[in-house]
Amino acid sequence: PPLEGGELETLRRQNEPLLAATAPFLVQARGFLAHTGTVMILSDAQGTILDVEGDAQLRDAIEKAGLVPGFNWREATMGTNAIGTALAAEQPVQVHASEHYREEVHKWTCSASVIRDPIDRSVLGVLDLSGLRRDYSPQSLALISAVIDGVEARLVQMETLYRIQLL
Repeated sequence: PPLEGGELETLRRQNEPLLAATAPFLVQARGFLAHTGTVMILSDAQGTILDVEGDAQLRDAIEKAGLVPGFNWREATMGTNAIGTALAAEQPVQVHASEHYREEVHKWTCSASVIRDPIDRSVLGVLDLSGLRRDYSPQSLALISAVIDGVEARLVQMETLYRIQLL
């Protein structure tokens, strides 16, 4: 079952640096993914969705598929999917249509990769670009990798500012 209310807010507070680093990119996604049939999804290092932005017309479809904040998408819970498989493999993956384990997600194509801590290279979360399979683009995996490069650069910037403040 999905996390709700207080549990989800606690998880979001625990992942505040990750949310802060991805916030500008998710705000941009709201605009550049409008009317594209795609959404950008951020999960934590355990696969629980923290935020979703993109094509607002997909609201019903993403709710039906369980691609909303509070749902956990690790492989042990949901079978083969981009978020869970990216976490398991710790590398970029693309899962197309019936490659997903869950039938409810067979109409989706999802591209995801892990976001790493700039200091110790541990996995902080996953960024995923999901769209209905009819809107599939082979560039989705390249796009998500480019956005992750930006997020990781922002994490470095945040860490540098923190260290300067300490000094």
